Parts: sequence; structure tokens; C-alpha cells
Amino acid sequence: MTQSQRRGCRGRGCGLLLLVLLLVALVWAAVVPFRLLQRIGLQQSPAQRLLAGTPDRQAAQVLKERLLVSDLPAGAVQVHVLELGNTGERVAFTVLDASKGFDLLGDAQGSDNALSSIAELTDGLDIDRIAIHYVGEDGQPLVTLTHRVDDILALEQGRMDETEFLKGMGVNFDLLKVLGEVRP
Repeated sequence: MTQSQRRGCRGRGCGLLLLVLLLVALVWAAVVPFRLLQRIGLQQSPAQRLLAGTPDRQAAQVLKERLLVSDLPAGAVQVHVLELGNTGERVAFTVLDASKGFDLLGDAQGSDNALSSIAELTDGLDIDRIAIHYVGEDGQPLVTLTHRVDDILALEQGRMDETEFLKGMGVNFDLLKVLGEVRP
């Protein structure tokens, strides 16, 4: 009986396979880190996918006017109402800017009730979630808070306890910047 010999990687097959794998790795190294597909328009960026909906400028203007009635400095408040592409929720992004006159500690809106105050002002605007972005006196972001409007109102009305409320709250902050902002 004759035994068949195995050639292994001695032939051209392995060299060609290694060359193809090397080319695929080089293409991936160029496409992924430099976001080439996004730059040439073949793929949406994560921000475009998330904020795919058209901004509701009318609802944003109504909410901003309601906030300004509560004696906030006009230039210190920005409001954008957008629909999130991944959840379908309508979110009111509110920027409170200390570098333009907003005082987190001195204003009636204060840090402890800003979410509830804004939640009450969204009545009739079909807003599901509130995001508050606080910018410090140096123009740098300090704190971002977000929560569902229904949950904020449930806490205010006593239908939800604080522990359950805090589980659903989104918070992003830089502790050193926040401590620097509130020091006398």
C-alpha cells in the first residue's frame, strides 16, 4: 500500500493565505481607527445613529421660554428636544451655563430640584426624558444628569422612593471639577 504524502504549508496555499490575512488586517487597521467608512459616508457615526430624529425646535423654544419665566439668565440656558434613534424617546437636553450667568447654588432652580422643576415645565410637550448638562464658570462641563420625566414626577408625588429613583438616574461628572466649582 502506498501512503499519500501530506504537503502541509510547503506549497503556495499557506503563503497566499497569510498574504490575504495580512491584507485584511491592514485594511481593518486603516478603516476602523480612522473611521474611514464614516468619513466617506458609507456608515453613520454613533452620534448620528443615536440622534437620528429631527430636532423639535418648537418644543425646545416653548420649554426655554418656560425656563426663562423662572428668572434664569437668557444666555445661560440652551434647550434642544431630540428623539433618540435607538429608543424612540424624546429627550429635552438642557444646558445650564455658569460661564454665561447661571448660578447653580444661588438660583431658585438649584441642584437639588432642577430635574423636578424642568420635569414640571415639560407638561404637554411629549418629552419622555430630561438631560441637564451643567457647564462651569470656566466653560468646561461639570455634571450631566438624566432621568425619565415620569419617574421624576413620581418621586415628587411620593409614588416612588429615592432608592428606586436613584437606580434609574444617569450621572456623569468630574469630581475634581465639581469640588473646585463649589469651593468658596
